[in-house]
Amino acid sequence: MHATPTDLPEQLPGDGHADHRPLTGFGVVTVLTVFGLALVFQASRWSKTPAYGNLLHILSAHTWGAIYLVVAALMGSGLVLWNTNRAINVVAHTLAFILFAIWEMAFIVRYFTDAATTVVNVVSWASYLFLVYGSAMALDRRPRA
Repeated sequence: MHATPTDLPEQLPGDGHADHRPLTGFGVVTVLTVFGLALVFQASRWSKTPAYGNLLHILSAHTWGAIYLVVAALMGSGLVLWNTNRAINVVAHTLAFILFAIWEMAFIVRYFTDAATTVVNVVSWASYLFLVYGSAMALDRRPRA
């Protein structure tokens, strides 16, 4: 007898999938929260850093910080409500990816337009993008036994 995917149950008994929450999601929440709090409570520090100048011309540090904190809260809610509302996780990961991609693009533009800028910010923001990507890819992945 050959089993097809429709013959198999969505969740096998004892596979632990119902309780599986990828740790990368908590890492993304932490990064978003740290940047959000830093932007809200240390706005003057960010405004004195030339690398963030392009971004602070678009929105103020407080506004960016509020956006980071809202996305962090949404993603944290998605992790808490893991089994009941997948849509929150999808929306939160999408918003986090867009937010980090906007910042990554600002640093790429700055890197290519200012000879005094180093590649450090470009690489660090790319790693945040990779963290969000990894977390999003783990949404439906079953843990290995």
